[in-house]
Amino acid sequence: MLTFYLCCLIFGGILLGVSLFGGHDGDAAEHSAELDMHDAPELEAGSDIHITQTGAIGHQITQSHFGHKDAVKFVSFRNLIYFTAFFGLTGSIFTFLSVSAVFTFLASSAVGALSWFSGYKLFKYLKESETGKGIETLDLKGKICKVTLPVKQKQKGKIIVYLEEQIIEMQAKISDSAQKNEFLLNEEALIVDVKDNIAFIDLTNF
Repeated sequence: MLTFYLCCLIFGGILLGVSLFGGHDGDAAEHSAELDMHDAPELEAGSDIHITQTGAIGHQITQSHFGHKDAVKFVSFRNLIYFTAFFGLTGSIFTFLSVSAVFTFLASSAVGALSWFSGYKLFKYLKESETGKGIETLDLKGKICKVTLPVKQKQKGKIIVYLEEQIIEMQAKISDSAQKNEFLLNEEALIVDVKDNIAFIDLTNF
């Protein structure tokens, strides 16, 4: 078994090193399965814009979709690398210490599984708490939004808009060329422009 543990340690250790120091952290293989927001300096962190995860009011994405997506991330090559490396490391150390083969295998499997799960949770947390990404105002133009605070002519209100897997709440004004002078709570509107982090809205069917 020592040979097996050493092979796992060497194989997993090399791939783990490449993953950690190669500058990608294994994200390239999983990037296509994730929806990100584009980089953008237009929307500043200090502005009156709030971004939250979907699953709240008015927008439902099926649980089966997220369950499948999470399963793909959980059974990923990166997590397999963590398991292999720490499984091999624990097994090698315990074997050198002359610990019983059964206990060594169980302990190695437990440590490997823990590293697998910990790696999954860590990268999931880091992905969900990213602050270096923003949205481009061009992405909001043409999107349908919902009014959360009534918007009147020359009086700002608030809207929410769904962009990929995010809910964005921001201030809104009625466009100068709008065919309507007031948008009430829960009404839908069309974002026709965004300036200074304020959305300008109009009727959805104009």
